[in-house]
Amino acid sequence: MFKNFKQNKNFTLPIPFNELVGRETAAYFEDLPTDVEELIIGIAGCSPYLKTLLSIHKSWLQEIILKDEFDIISELDSELINASDLFQSLRVCKSKMALWSAICDLSGLWDLDTVTQNLTRFADLVVEHCMEFEFKKFIKFNKSFCSVKKLNRSGWVAIAMGKMGAFELNYSSDIDLIFLFDDSVYRSTEFEEIRMAFIRMTRAISKMLNETSNAGYVFRTDF
Repeated sequence: MFKNFKQNKNFTLPIPFNELVGRETAAYFEDLPTDVEELIIGIAGCSPYLKTLLSIHKSWLQEIILKDEFDIISELDSELINASDLFQSLRVCKSKMALWSAICDLSGLWDLDTVTQNLTRFADLVVEHCMEFEFKKFIKFNKSFCSVKKLNRSGWVAIAMGKMGAFELNYSSDIDLIFLFDDSVYRSTEFEEIRMAFIRMTRAISKMLNETSNAGYVFRTDF
């Protein structure tokens, strides 16, 4: 994957503010191409946050360096599908997304549109996984009550507004969402309970995305 950096005509090397810190971070990695090592030195030597992420995810990043092709969204989607603890996995994936986007941005591999589009694709992926998680949990405890068993037939949708709706999320953007459900999908006898269930599930998603743990938060979310 990293060979593509050198082939890109826009490849750049950030100048480290603290070269010593940058070189200490680059030492975590083995057998890096010179240009990639200098890139990591520049990134870690300028940003304490990215230096921390480089340290945390060094094994993961080392594996990516060896890949010829790499799709960050597909990789993180797979991680979330197989997550045993979605709350924690969302935060780990967010930090990987931030790190990889910064590397591709600062190296010149991604232009501005590609950066914002990929950050938005990740946000969309996160909301989808949260909705799937909450709906499956709801169905598990309401098997005999709810007539719909799959999220994609539930009529429950999230509409992205603002920067997310325009595919223009940046690194620190919050996300603005409207949640709706189609009441015609359900029996009239289900309506009131379904309405309250979707309200509870939407609040649970807000907590899932907003709450800060030792691994940080996922997205600040406005409804």
